[in-house]
Amino acid sequence: MDKENNHNKERLRVKEFDENKLLQKRELFYKEKYSTLESGIYVNNRIEKFVHTKLFDDQVEIMLPESFGVIPDSYMKIKYPSQFRPQIILTKADLSVNLGFTLFSKGIPEEELEGLAVQMKNIIKRANPMSQFYSQEIADTTNCRKVWFDFRTQALDEAIYNIQFLTLIDSYILQGVFNCLYRDVDEWYEIIKQIIESITDLKKEGRI
Repeated sequence: MDKENNHNKERLRVKEFDENKLLQKRELFYKEKYSTLESGIYVNNRIEKFVHTKLFDDQVEIMLPESFGVIPDSYMKIKYPSQFRPQIILTKADLSVNLGFTLFSKGIPEEELEGLAVQMKNIIKRANPMSQFYSQEIADTTNCRKVWFDFRTQALDEAIYNIQFLTLIDSYILQGVFNCLYRDVDEWYEIIKQIIESITDLKKEGRI
């Protein structure tokens, strides 16, 4: 009887191993097939679609997750208690991933964009000394330069991954913020990079 039980257990282990291997292959296939904003991106066991979205009276175009919606007021006031919260805040259905945008009325020359990012980083460091900063990057994509930096902060019971990014729209400053749970950073890192790179100044394009 013991021999038969051991044999059955071994068969179950082999079956579970085969099923896990099949699931891993399927996930790899989807991640390779759906890896750009245009095709959709496989994330959290589903294909996230992205749509060309115009913001700020059609001055800016950016590809955004189709499933994201405007953040509820009750949650916005908790997550962004400051009066200086982003002008537009979009969020995933479970509120775990957020994107915010602000278009300032002040313009600067493009060569000052990197310095402005450094100033912002220093402000965050002073306000949150425990923040852990990683890198600052520049992306010359579409028709405007983007500068962004990423860092980790600590909420009450979760570490949070953050990206702040800047670009110029008709010489005016567009500031963006992104955050997700730190444990989800591997799922969202490449996605948010592509979202930032998709930002387009429509006035430069002659489309407004």
